Amino acid sequence: MLNNIESEEEQRIRFQVELEFVQCLANPNYLNYLAQRDFFKNPAFINYLKYLLYWKRQEYAKYLKFPQCLHILELLQTEEFRTAMTRVPNSKFLEDQMLLQWQFYIRKRVRAHNGVRLPSRCETCKYLALELEARFSETGQSPENTFNGRGGTKKYRDSELRFIETMENLCDRLLDYNLHKEHKNSLRFARGQSETMKTLHGLVNRGVQVELGLPYELWDSPSVEVTRMKQDCETMLENNEEAIERWYYAKQKEPLRHYLCENRVLNSDERECLYENQADSTPHTDLMLSQVIRQMRRLDAYSKPVEDFRIRTAFGGTVTLISSVVIGILFFNELMIYLSTEIVEELLVDTTVGDARLKINFDIVFPAMACILSVDAMDASGQFQNDVTENVWKEPIHWSENNVGTTMPTVQQSKAANCGSCYGAETSEIQCCNSCDDVIKAYKRKGWALNSMDSVEQCRDREWVKKLHHSLNQGCHVYGWLEVSKVTGNFHIAPGSSVKDVHVHVHNLHQLGPSAFNTSHTIKHFSFGESFPGKKFPLDGETVIANKGERTV
Repeated sequence: MLNNIESEEEQRIRFQVELEFVQCLANPNYLNYLAQRDFFKNPAFINYLKYLLYWKRQEYAKYLKFPQCLHILELLQTEEFRTAMTRVPNSKFLEDQMLLQWQFYIRKRVRAHNGVRLPSRCETCKYLALELEARFSETGQSPENTFNGRGGTKKYRDSELRFIETMENLCDRLLDYNLHKEHKNSLRFARGQSETMKTLHGLVNRGVQVELGLPYELWDSPSVEVTRMKQDCETMLENNEEAIERWYYAKQKEPLRHYLCENRVLNSDERECLYENQADSTPHTDLMLSQVIRQMRRLDAYSKPVEDFRIRTAFGGTVTLISSVVIGILFFNELMIYLSTEIVEELLVDTTVGDARLKINFDIVFPAMACILSVDAMDASGQFQNDVTENVWKEPIHWSENNVGTTMPTVQQSKAANCGSCYGAETSEIQCCNSCDDVIKAYKRKGWALNSMDSVEQCRDREWVKKLHHSLNQGCHVYGWLEVSKVTGNFHIAPGSSVKDVHVHVHNLHQLGPSAFNTSHTIKHFSFGESFPGKKFPLDGETVIANKGERTV
């Protein structure tokens, strides 16, 4: 087309411009933009298209191999397009072909799950209002506080000049936005590079070859979505300029998103994006938030690659499955251990005395001893508990009821009735023992022990002898508890009666020898303090048998 001679630099610039134009034609939104403004009905434009797409096809085809430009190559291969190139320019035909091809391209992108999600009216209005408020905020800080016009002075912040300057090229500010696909809502439009592009640029800077199907210089060019939002912004701004002007002069205290988008532009079912991230209502807060997020991301010790660079393999799935099973087993094992009760035995010396009392629980059976027993306790502090009956119970055990309450057998006197026998303890001075005390004294003089008083005729009328005789073939079940001080001491169960004599604990067996009592016993239960589940009592079930001839233990 150019008849003049071009230098190499001019050819390079023209080639770059033409290449960028061809790549723009691969953008369906740009095609729609051209069709809406009747470019396809202009013969000069059609001739230029012929030059680029037909005659220069071989020269540009190698730059059109990325998916966004495939429909251009497909169009060049059609017989209808070749026929159109050989006859008088038919603008209507070309317009229809381009629009049909654009629709085909959109359907193809959807089928490939790689389609673009164009900005909604809500998103366009939201960012239009956001940028308009930001622009008004910038011009409000202008040092030109006043201006002269129509013979008077007026504040710049309330002037028409400020409104005109603010509205001029407002939608071009949207081209500074990028598409952040890590966000699914309206926040996908934001300034700064997306995480995907940051990763790709980082790979290129480290020398990794990355093939996206378009030149590296065009990586950061506005996306289809951003370009479409800029076009929709211009249309929306043109249609609502009067409403924005009314807001500027009278309603600036009301948020523009509410005044313009919610009340005038959008229908009730189109306002969802207006309520997303309401806290970030200004570019300043957007910037602060993005800075905070960036700082937090630097602390991430487990950074993940973007979705485009993730490869799923069968080996990875196997490792995931095995790991999940192992984690599940370990989790439930730890859960069962946590829920189970672990008994830990620990021996501690209680050094506190004070008013605290220790409870002693006991349950003992004496199978061969009647309930002529006393329960006594004493400790190192000098406290005595003699013949305790509170919280202590004694139950007789009858082994043979035939012997209970029988009369005592009589014993023949060895001498005359007026001279009682001393049962072998007579002396030359004392030949007769007419009372139980005489027999006891005679045995003491000899140094003997009187082991069986029930065999002494003179002692059978004594109370303890009668008790012992009537309790023959009886046992005793002693149970209950004592409360004692937490000091050194002991408690015991003994026959006879206990007596405290000059701070000394004494047991009175009433002249009955130890052999008169069989202290064999079985401990059903013995413990200290309060019980709790799982506590073991080592003395429970123990049985002690008194040795023959020594019938006490």
